[in-house]
Amino acid sequence: MVVLMAATVHTARLGTFLAFVLAYPAARALELRRPVTMPLLVPAILAGVVVGGLVRPPYDAGSHRLTREAADTGQTVLADGVLAEQVELAGGKVWVADPIDAFRSVDQNLYLDWLAGRADGGAAVGHARLVLVRRAGPAGRIAAADRRLARIDEDAHAVLYRVVAP
Repeated sequence: MVVLMAATVHTARLGTFLAFVLAYPAARALELRRPVTMPLLVPAILAGVVVGGLVRPPYDAGSHRLTREAADTGQTVLADGVLAEQVELAGGKVWVADPIDAFRSVDQNLYLDWLAGRADGGAAVGHARLVLVRRAGPAGRIAAADRRLARIDEDAHAVLYRVVAP
């Protein structure tokens, strides 16, 4: 536990493992009595989850068609968030994606500036041949006004651009 606590301070991703290790002794120390309403509560929660899943469709951050189109080119793609993960899943190559700490700190900062729609992040476009962004996101708004980008394809959620001028 001490090693996990020290590692958590150094790398935040290990905090999950620390929580699992500490949860067991904490749970064993609890003395809970089963409430009378428990048999009714469990089916009610399960029914709520099922109804919620049927009423609200799963989150879709963008078009799988556009991510496949970008991946199939074999060119480096600058994409935001979930779209970058979808490009990688389709076998494509992205400039920077999660886990972001696997990349150089200069590239991390540039990518984060670009994601936030800051002017300083515009240099990130020079590291890719294609740009894939959500329409409504900060990077999408800045990409729409960027003269270095030519629109290739789009759908209701995302836009795919080709970098025409570095």
